Amino acid sequence: MDILANLKKSLELYGKNFVPVFLATLITALVSGITFGLLAGPLLGGLFVFLRKTIDGEKPELGEIFSRFDKFLPTFLVILITFLVGLVISVIGGIPVIGRLFSLAAGSLVSLISFMAIGYVIDKDLSPVDAIKRSLQAFFTEPLAVWIYSLAIFIIGGIGALFFFFPVVFTMPFGVIGAVLAYNELSAREPGALNLEKVDKKTRRT
Repeated sequence: MDILANLKKSLELYGKNFVPVFLATLITALVSGITFGLLAGPLLGGLFVFLRKTIDGEKPELGEIFSRFDKFLPTFLVILITFLVGLVISVIGGIPVIGRLFSLAAGSLVSLISFMAIGYVIDKDLSPVDAIKRSLQAFFTEPLAVWIYSLAIFIIGGIGALFFFFPVVFTMPFGVIGAVLAYNELSAREPGALNLEKVDKKTRRT
């Protein structure tokens, strides 16, 4: 994975499609927040489709973000599993210094894997468990680079929260575009992804 190239491409895509991408991400975030995350799954699925079309040079309608409610249950379960993992991370994050560093490092990766899992549900019609498994397999094709990339888009995507005059809603789309680009690249590597079942069997034998 070429981290700098993907970051540059994310920035270029956001700049060229600022208004539609900003509005689509803003609506997704607002509706997800208003519904306390209940609709976050299908809305992120719709945003995934919206951004993939944008990346492919199409001009999708904003209504695209409401187009994947047929996948409400599986995407909701992905979000629920992510939430539970996030709770564990937040508990560990309560440890001074080390916990906070772990929370940042793990939180960014979990966010990327979760979004990719939603992508697999939407794009490949996988079950929530299989989608998360495929996301992990894709991650293990190049773990260090993917982790660094997830950390980069997480920090840049959330950096707006540090500035009152530059709210996070303006930087968040960058992170989401970066996540879609990661999915596009990593999902193509599935044939060479790490087979977690084989690794588990080898571990048992030893």
